[in-house]
Amino acid sequence: VVVVFVVGCGCVCRRPASMVMRMGLRFSTAKSASPHVAIVGAGPSGFYVAQFLQKALPNLTVSLFEKLPTPYGLARYGVAPDHPEVKNCTTQFEGVANNPKTSLYSNITIGDVHQHPDLTLGDLRSAFDAVVLSHGSSSDRRLDIPGADLLNIIDAGSFVGWYNGDPAHSDLKVDLSGKHAVIIGQGNVALDCARLLVCPYDHVQPTDITSVSAKRLSNASFHEVHLVGRRGPIEAAFTTKEMRELSRVEDVKCSIRGEHVMDFTAEEDNYVNNSRPLKRKMKLLQDIDGTDADSDVESKHIVSLDFFLSPASFHPSKIDSGRIGSVVFDMMQLEGSIENGRRAVKTGDKIEMAADLVILSIGRQGASIDASVPFDTKSNRIENDGGRVSGFKDVYCSGWIKTGPVGTIAKTLSDAQHTASVVASDLTELMQNVDAWETRSRTKEEKRIKLLQRIKDKALSFEQWKKIESEEKKQGKMMKKVAEKITNIEHMLSIARKD
Repeated sequence: VVVVFVVGCGCVCRRPASMVMRMGLRFSTAKSASPHVAIVGAGPSGFYVAQFLQKALPNLTVSLFEKLPTPYGLARYGVAPDHPEVKNCTTQFEGVANNPKTSLYSNITIGDVHQHPDLTLGDLRSAFDAVVLSHGSSSDRRLDIPGADLLNIIDAGSFVGWYNGDPAHSDLKVDLSGKHAVIIGQGNVALDCARLLVCPYDHVQPTDITSVSAKRLSNASFHEVHLVGRRGPIEAAFTTKEMRELSRVEDVKCSIRGEHVMDFTAEEDNYVNNSRPLKRKMKLLQDIDGTDADSDVESKHIVSLDFFLSPASFHPSKIDSGRIGSVVFDMMQLEGSIENGRRAVKTGDKIEMAADLVILSIGRQGASIDASVPFDTKSNRIENDGGRVSGFKDVYCSGWIKTGPVGTIAKTLSDAQHTASVVASDLTELMQNVDAWETRSRTKEEKRIKLLQRIKDKALSFEQWKKIESEEKKQGKMMKKVAEKITNIEHMLSIARKD
């Protein structure tokens, strides 16, 4: 995207839109009717897009639509409760929401993915100058292997949602009374799940974890927790910070097979030594292995990192044929070069691991909210060109639904900035034809008024969300914790609508 502008000397300059935003310059809309943008999804991506759009186009009005009564998405329901610093972004989002040109309409479903949606994508397109899809990837990937339907096999998204108070997972059926837990996956979410299974009650109780989850987790009896990945430590997705935090949990011993972090090939050594972050990670894993070997202290919990294993089948418990009892893994080896991405292939050997609980942390699954929006199942994202949804001139996307469900909130920020620059550039170009823009704006305003009138009795405003938040903090204060999240939607609505 290229923006053309004239500098004081009269010279014409061309700069990419993203560069213009980084330079702190703004697109002028002073002579035209203000553009109105709808953003579907009031999570980090949606709020960041709103922030960057309003920075680029100060007269622009944003309407954020969210299916839950609460904003902030995974910043509220996905970040571990003992990581409050990661949730600090919500303070920034509150500033966006308090902008007079921002409106939140939560508790509103959009798209034919819902059986009876409050609004359709077509409704938004007819009433707004641009629509940005920032609804994220709402479900978890499943493993299609034998025994996957056994009880006490759950996905990480449900488990994380349960302890974080997501209404969709508040009644999760999970048995924490066993001795052996297996977590399939080695990303940061997997490590979060492992840490919450073994950390002491006093560690999480003061946070905004739900009190029910905190009590049940504190009574969990798992002695062994296995974090299993199909490739090696070099490919493992967890960060050094997350692994260090797990290794320091009270009464927990981390276990790693020494040869997996010590016996590297010349290619692997060279690759590790050329990457400072990877070198730090391998040093930590080697230190953990050394600590484990030298320790004679019996720990309450053992957390084992198991590499080069791929789940082949789940098997029932000998006591209860409907519940998980063990997991059979194919042993793997890596082929190809590290630079080009090594491929895990079966060696032909298998091992069986006892499991009273299995948590699948193998990634999220995205989906389109409307049949007209093209979705690439292979890349797990909406088909788009730099944020412009394929086949549309007025629909854009941002965040995981644009890039695929990988990355941190910080990555979401940079992606949102890029999408906002594309939207701002396209709107600026449209506004160059003043007469056509004014006619278009009048038509859309009429439709927008009718659209907002349709949802006014159901939608919650940001001020109403603050009532919910205030009640959660009030309850939390009485329990000597940050907040006690409300997990029942009807209860949320009654608080929000109370005079």
